[in-house]
Amino acid sequence: MPIDRSDILAALARLQLPDGGDLVSRDFIRAVVVEGEAVRFVIEAPTPEVAHKLADIRAAAEQIVMQPADDYVADFVAGISRLKVVHADAVMQSLEAY
Repeated sequence: MPIDRSDILAALARLQLPDGGDLVSRDFIRAVVVEGEAVRFVIEAPTPEVAHKLADIRAAAEQIVMQPADDYVADFVAGISRLKVVHADAVMQSLEAY
């Protein structure tokens, strides 16, 4: 059975926020698009303070895309442009590394 918008929202509703609630009940999810096996959505925080609290969730998403845990995950994220998911600070290295 194909995945639809309600499946995606149900999965996102399981992600608990650090200060309680979830991404869906707090109305942080925008622009859910399902095209075949590709899923896209935006997590929109209402304030910079809330966005800062979501840093761990963002880091986990970046980690999944940059370093998939196994071949299944690698196949799933293969078509994702890292430029659209990963923020520059996630791949920057200190000057001392050079």
